[in-house]
Amino acid sequence: NEAQNDTITQLYINDGSNQGADERHEYKLVDFPIFSGSHDDDPVEWYEAFNRACISNNILENRRIAIVSNFLRGTALS
Repeated sequence: NEAQNDTITQLYINDGSNQGADERHEYKLVDFPIFSGSHDDDPVEWYEAFNRACISNNILENRRIAIVSNFLRGTALS
C-alpha cells in the first residue's frame, strides 16, 4: 500500500494543478499518515500529523482537501 500511496501522491504532485504564479513545487519528503478510523486512531493526532506532512512536502492548504482521501482507509473512507 505504501507504493500505491507514493504513486498516487506523485500523480497529484505531477498533474500540473499545483503550478501557480509563484511556481511552488510539491514534494514527497515525508510519508503521509494513514487514518482508518479504528478505535486506536486519534483523529486530532492524525490531523496534526497530516498537516505537518503537508507542510514538509510543500502542499498548499487548498490542495490538502484534494489529496486527503488518499490517506483514509476503512470506516474513515466511507
